[in-house]
Amino acid sequence: MTTRFLLQLASACILVVGLTIVFRLPSCSESFWIDELHSAWTVADGLGDVAPRARIGNQTPLYFQALWLWRALVGDGELPMRMSSVLLSAFAAGCLVIGVAVTTRRISAGVIAGGILVVERNAMFFGCELRPYAAVMCCAVLAAWSAVAALDSRQRSDRWRLALIGSVCLAALLHPTSLGVLGWLVPITWIVIWRRGQCVFTRWDGVAVVVIVITVWMLWRSSLPQSWSHREQWKSFAHATSWSQLWDERRAWAWLPLAILPIGLAVVWSVVRRVRQEKHTDVLSGWLPGLVGVVGTVAFFVASYLDIVPLWHRRYFIAALPLLAWSAGVAGTWGLPCKRLGSFLAVGSAVIVLCVLMWHQGTLGHLWHTGRVPRELRGEPWREAVALVQAERKAGEPVWLDTGLIEASFLSEPMSDADDLPTEFWRYLAFPVSGPYRLEDVTVVSVTEHESWRRQRWNEAFREGHAVWLISRQHPDAVSRYCERARSVIHADIRMRRLGQLSVVRLSMPD
Repeated sequence: MTTRFLLQLASACILVVGLTIVFRLPSCSESFWIDELHSAWTVADGLGDVAPRARIGNQTPLYFQALWLWRALVGDGELPMRMSSVLLSAFAAGCLVIGVAVTTRRISAGVIAGGILVVERNAMFFGCELRPYAAVMCCAVLAAWSAVAALDSRQRSDRWRLALIGSVCLAALLHPTSLGVLGWLVPITWIVIWRRGQCVFTRWDGVAVVVIVITVWMLWRSSLPQSWSHREQWKSFAHATSWSQLWDERRAWAWLPLAILPIGLAVVWSVVRRVRQEKHTDVLSGWLPGLVGVVGTVAFFVASYLDIVPLWHRRYFIAALPLLAWSAGVAGTWGLPCKRLGSFLAVGSAVIVLCVLMWHQGTLGHLWHTGRVPRELRGEPWREAVALVQAERKAGEPVWLDTGLIEASFLSEPMSDADDLPTEFWRYLAFPVSGPYRLEDVTVVSVTEHESWRRQRWNEAFREGHAVWLISRQHPDAVSRYCERARSVIHADIRMRRLGQLSVVRLSMPD
């Protein structure tokens, strides 16, 4: 690689990293939403509390232990906490630029791949969320780079194989479902290397085996077995019901700009090169990450559709997105002619892919009409809801909290069925107001709870004439039905306010 190439690559990397941060910062000042509040609560107290709180929320502890250290450095504000994910996203985008550019010898290919991770709406959404998804995307990029480099290696590839195993295992420890995508990279890479006769077992492969064994042991000791036993609960939001969902970008990916368009460009540039009678020197290894991304996405859909395990939600197969971006960069510049025409077409390819992606997802229109980067908002203003209750709540007035968590579905059953629930579990259900947004004297309820629960709560709460505050994450219709029943049965006065997807209700007995 020439000095000019390295300087251009460094400039492209800095540009992509900077734009990644710029595109995510506007979304970082919003109130934490329910999933992020679990992260914030998990790291809110001592380091010894992190692993148990992660486990009870069906999460592995590694990400949260790292987040605890981050919080100790920057505090627990929304922007400082989310910057951990933003910086990881920027790192992933920068690695995409470098990895794709180095393996293809085309900076434009790296710009396309990294640029996709900058502007793609799902990459923006998960890339600034206080969850392990940004870290998983980093691991996916490193795994793709390692696999492609191992396949392109003309001599020993054992260190790249170790890097591949290490990246996949780290992703598994951060979020075990990432194995459903990245796990395909390992056997495919090994099979190709073996068929070439290059698979010579070395001490680095021995280290890789040790890493795999340690990872399996750590996963077995984590919350994974517990999560698996509760997998039926995920059907409420992660169940595939129709084959059309595989093509629906609201459930999967924007296949047109991420796959179909780059493949179309690859065909066009290959034809142009053939017409010019230039030799085609591009290698096929760069297509592997995209293939694995497609296979992984389809595997998650099929597993959910066939009722094996309900995992049809992008958060579970987010590792596929960087893999698709990698191969989109490769395909978008595949077979480009050499010399000056090739440079012109390379720039054109990058502009076409990124502009079509931004137009397709509405980003371009938003920038054109507002002059601002679109914000990826969750619409759950817990910060504002808690502030409202704190401002208007009188001494002695209890707070009822309805989080809408799937773990709280037992409240729809008679009270006797929940007699053996531990105190720690009740504390877990109250985590939205036990972290950065704190409220005291909180009781976990549900607006859809069984009559036995409702009767006891109403008798206890209104016996002394106190008003009660209710914060609910349920659908407004369910909250309204609950309030109407309270009005008709106990003649309660109702004052309800809607804050985004949250309802704040004050129930009181008439004077």
